[in-house]
Amino acid sequence: MKFNVLKSAVIGLVFFASGYAKAGLIESVDINLNGNDYSTYSDTISNFSWLDLDNWFQTGASFNSVTAELNGTGYQIATLEQINAMVLSAAFDGTQTNFDLLSTIMGGITSPRGYIWGVYDDLSINSGYAYMSVGATTMTSLAGAQSKAFNVDSYNSGIYDDLGFFVVSTQPRDQIDVPEPSTLAIFALGIMGLAARRFKKQS
Repeated sequence: MKFNVLKSAVIGLVFFASGYAKAGLIESVDINLNGNDYSTYSDTISNFSWLDLDNWFQTGASFNSVTAELNGTGYQIATLEQINAMVLSAAFDGTQTNFDLLSTIMGGITSPRGYIWGVYDDLSINSGYAYMSVGATTMTSLAGAQSKAFNVDSYNSGIYDDLGFFVVSTQPRDQIDVPEPSTLAIFALGIMGLAARRFKKQS
């Protein structure tokens, strides 16, 4: 009886952990790059790390200055393709609750227009920006919308001071903080074996 209860509990743990490992976006640790502190979130589907959008709020940052700041750090301004993959993993469902949660994780404190938005690299002489509001399940993109020398200080305060930058790691992040389901299953089976052996001795 005790063994059956233990087995059920461990199986439940494995399924729960498996669901966690498949979660779309999670808040991650703060990191230091070139002497600057950044808050981050992680995409557990593609396994890449992203810098929060609000790392750039009210900084007067331009595409060129952010690129220079990220040089040699293992991070870069994301392309639209990378953003779309991240958004797909995040599973936006258009509801206010889902939007608020993902906005908090991404550091995208919504603007007066109700956007999560940021600059991306459209691989041209200019840069684009992408945005999403409640009710949407995908990002709307505006390619070539800004010069790469664009600086929020050049515009009226309150209009662009919550425009971030979509910045992603150039390599997948360390997987240690999100164990794969197979790893958890092997660990759980080991625990079950040890527990079964102990119960057998006691009986």
